[in-house]
Amino acid sequence: MKSLFRLFALGLLLALVGCSSIPLSTMWKMHSFGTEDFARIKPEDLRVKVLLPQGFELDFVKDTPHLNFKIETAHGTSQGKIELEKVIQRDITKTSGFFNPTTTTQTEYELKFTDATLPAFSLLQKIARGQEKGRYVTIFIEFSFAKRPEGFVDMPFTVSLLLFPQDGYFVLFDNAHLKLEPEKKKE
Repeated sequence: MKSLFRLFALGLLLALVGCSSIPLSTMWKMHSFGTEDFARIKPEDLRVKVLLPQGFELDFVKDTPHLNFKIETAHGTSQGKIELEKVIQRDITKTSGFFNPTTTTQTEYELKFTDATLPAFSLLQKIARGQEKGRYVTIFIEFSFAKRPEGFVDMPFTVSLLLFPQDGYFVLFDNAHLKLEPEKKKE
């Protein structure tokens, strides 16, 4: 089904933020992305880059970043979890503004599927190649913070995907904002 990856992107969009900045180039790239393209992805090549404000740290101990998927058909429901691991973490300093330049530092994480969960993504691709009508697929990403600075109510972030190494990364969300729940005070 040609819309499987569109559902993948939509699920990711809805899970992260209700309203976000999605570049037009991404919309154009994804409008023709179909089941055949999704099936061609080599799970070991897929990468996710997440750019967060300085002071935010992803949790890789208690609740590792992961993709959740749920596939509903006339024959039942299948669910799975595909864990992501850190490839690299680095600080990136950016200067913006011409007359009054400001410098900000952000933390960039590059993530990939863990070796143990590569078969789960391959299974998802196999299901995507199936021709069964009435399939409904939901895919979304989840992550927790090991550390976050106080005072943030709204967190800007950027997410980029690498589906095919020869095509390079493309921006899925560009400076989107995520509303944060207030941290519970320890008693």
